[in-house]
Amino acid sequence: MNGKLRVGLDIDGVLASFEQHFLEHLKLPLHHAESWSDERFRDNFHKVYDDYFFWMTIPPIFDPKLLKFVPTIYVTARPIKAEVSKDWLNYHGFPDAPVVCVGMGGDKSAVLKHKVDVFLDDAYHNYVSLNEAGIHCLLVTRPHNIKHEVSESRVDSVLHFQEKFDSLL
Repeated sequence: MNGKLRVGLDIDGVLASFEQHFLEHLKLPLHHAESWSDERFRDNFHKVYDDYFFWMTIPPIFDPKLLKFVPTIYVTARPIKAEVSKDWLNYHGFPDAPVVCVGMGGDKSAVLKHKVDVFLDDAYHNYVSLNEAGIHCLLVTRPHNIKHEVSESRVDSVLHFQEKFDSLL
């Protein structure tokens, strides 16, 4: 279904099970991180930075066949080429849409301004900065962001989002 609401999606933590895969791939302790500055990520990220196999084998969080809408755009803070993320999305069967990688710490608002009605992200700092820039962002619940109070601006998953906003999609 081609929806009326223009939806943008982050990849890691929203579509891809990055955290779990990273920890398992590098055989690191599997407890959830409270932030991306967790030493397991900070001290080991260089080991997967340009590992195409690692990026391609991240499992999706849900079966993309369950999506009832086609995203307008995927915007990620991955520090890799957009083609790698595009390959991952295609390989796992996600709908085709432009992919933009802003890099770690990059600003998603410049890319998303006037392109989406809503964006789903799991990073609290992106949630805050996008909403401050006038881009409606919903926070996808993950262990690293559960401590933040965001009231009605939180969804449990992309599938929860589409159930909640089905009439607009």
